[in-house]
Order: sequence, then structure tokens, then C-alpha cells
Amino acid sequence: MLKDKSHILKAKNLLAAGDNDSLRYCALELRTCIELMCYDRLSMYIDEIPKEFLKKWRPQDVVNILLECDPYSDKDCTVSFAKELSGGATGPRQMFGSSKGISKKFIQSHYHKLAHYLHAPTLADIKAGEIRPLADVKIDLQATLNEIEILAQGTMLANFGEFVTFTCQICQLPNKRNKAGLSEGKKVKCINPNCPAEFTIHDLEEKISQIKPVRAGWSCLKCQTNHFILPKEVIVGKRLCCSKCKVEWKIGYSLKSVEGIENNEAKK
Repeated sequence: MLKDKSHILKAKNLLAAGDNDSLRYCALELRTCIELMCYDRLSMYIDEIPKEFLKKWRPQDVVNILLECDPYSDKDCTVSFAKELSGGATGPRQMFGSSKGISKKFIQSHYHKLAHYLHAPTLADIKAGEIRPLADVKIDLQATLNEIEILAQGTMLANFGEFVTFTCQICQLPNKRNKAGLSEGKKVKCINPNCPAEFTIHDLEEKISQIKPVRAGWSCLKCQTNHFILPKEVIVGKRLCCSKCKVEWKIGYSLKSVEGIENNEAKK
């Protein structure tokens, strides 16, 4: 599916003109079609991805993100429904809609190739006589246009699945993940771009999956109280305070008492 099909029409008109400049702009319109199709699909996964990923503009990045969320996002999907009859039988099926998936292979075969036609030939190309005839360029562009039109034929954008939800223990923001995109021991980031929290997936096949924050542990050397901090907070020079005895510690290549460090510095 492609919400804005105006670029397909522009590409067709430019392809029909067939001159060098028109074919170059045709390639640009076709690349725009591919980008828009990827963004349309990404819009269905906004609740499942860190917001920083919405800044990604390259189609290959978008496809990788979609596959991370849902391993089946690059597959075609047809949805139909039927009335359940007595005895477990079903009535006639009615088509609800269809969705077309965009694969890595499509991006590699078409999007990257189109970029070649947007630039002037290099001196090496000219010297080697490797400037492609317009007729060959036109054939390539037509082949890409045909593929884009097939992908644009989908009648819906879909994101089906069994979802796991959890609340980030750091920023309290609700998170949502498609279970098909998860695996035992996999780490996922909080969707809040300002939150450094990561979570590990456990017991995925159980009725209730466990999503636990990734934490680094440390023990107060004075009262032996255990504490946890985020891995990204383990920075040399960072100060930590024991919640029980209130002694401050400073992260170095080993954990040292702030009081001891300051006393040693005062003696010097």
C-alpha cells in the first residue's frame, strides 16, 4: 500500500518522456515512492519502537527496524473473515484486505540501484565507456516501477500479533512488543528516547513472560547493602550513595569511599 500515489504518476510521465533529465528525475520519484512506502509501514509500529528510530530515513534502516519488531513484516498478508456456523463449520469467506511486505532484497535490488542514476557519470566511467544507453536505463526504471506498483496494490497496513506490554521501571512509560519479535534473553530498549533503560526477556514461552531491567549490581563495602544501577551509569568518577548507611562511594577501577579519598587528598 502507498498512501500518496502521486509520485507513481509523476514517475510514469517522466519515464514516458525518456530523455536523460526526465529519467534522472524519474529515478528520484521512484526512490521517493519506496521511502514513503517504508514510512507508511513504520507508522503501524510507533508504539513498539524507541522514538529515536522515527528519525531514520533510509529504507534499509526502516526495514531492519520492522523485522526487529515483527519477523513477518516483510511478508504479504491477506485477511478474510467468515461467520461461524453450528458444528464448527464456517460460512463463505469475505475478503477484508491485503498487505504487501517490503523485503531487504527489494531494497537492495532497486533502491540502491536507483541512486546510481541520480549522479553524473564519473571520469572513470566516461573513460571506460561505461555510460549506459538511455534505452537500458529506461528498462531498469520500468522494472522498478512495476515492482512498486505491485507493492502499492495492498489495500491496508497491518500489524497483527500477540503483544507483550510492560511499564518501564525507570521512566514509568508503557512499552509494547510483538511477541513474534522477541526471543529468550533478547535485550530491548525502552521506547522513551530520554530513558537509558534496557530490558531482558525471560520465560517467553510461559503464560506470563518476564521482562526484567538490565542492571549492574554493587554492594556497600561498609554495611554490605546491595544496590543496582543501569549499565550506562557505570562511569569512572560517578558518585554512589548507600541508601542504608548513607556512605558515598566513587566509581573507579575499584569502588572507593568518597570520605577516604577526600581525607587522603587533604593530607597531601
